[in-house]
Amino acid sequence: MALFDSVEIDACRDQGRIIGHVPPGVRLIAGLDPASTGYQAAFLWGYDQASNKLHMIDMENSLGGGIPQALAIMKEWFVKYNLSHWVIEENGFQRAIRQDQSIRDFAGKHGIFLEGTQTYSNKHDPIFGVTAMRPLFAEGLISLPYNGFEAQEKVNLYKSQLVYFSSAQNKSRSVGTKTDIVMASWFPMRAIRRMQKERYAELGYDYNPSFTGYEPSSMDVDNWS
Repeated sequence: MALFDSVEIDACRDQGRIIGHVPPGVRLIAGLDPASTGYQAAFLWGYDQASNKLHMIDMENSLGGGIPQALAIMKEWFVKYNLSHWVIEENGFQRAIRQDQSIRDFAGKHGIFLEGTQTYSNKHDPIFGVTAMRPLFAEGLISLPYNGFEAQEKVNLYKSQLVYFSSAQNKSRSVGTKTDIVMASWFPMRAIRRMQKERYAELGYDYNPSFTGYEPSSMDVDNWS
């Protein structure tokens, strides 16, 4: 499995963008790695269908607080970015996030779609896993805001987790590091691939994805019920 390369990541830094900058025409989608203890991570992408490029918009990594903390970031980014699509991990206690009535009520009231995803050993898979994102960095299809202290601090933290993401062959804690931000950035990739397919269908092109291994997920929660 190819691990992330720091040189390729650095090449994606954009000195012309600050954290929170939303390029015109992008579709916003966020990943959430909830935590009852430890750290909760949220990662917001903007996908530009015309250029097939992903723009990092924002990232949050704070002490987890279960459902209240998850609802807080949903409210914050709805106000700040009008964000209406979340992909949320649902392993263990995290299943309670989409089932919580306060979150369902907020999502239903504001037209926010909450999509679940589950991760097990597949996150280390060379085709289906996290490092299948590496070609996006290698081909310059990711833009990381790097103008200003906040942007640099967040991107550097994201980079550190990407570079040290442990492989399936080496799970040593001395090599690995916290991966909550990486996971939050990976969760939306399957949905982004669906957006790619939509774009190519509109153009009448055969679909040839720039990253592979993401099949459509089952969407089993109706936020408006």
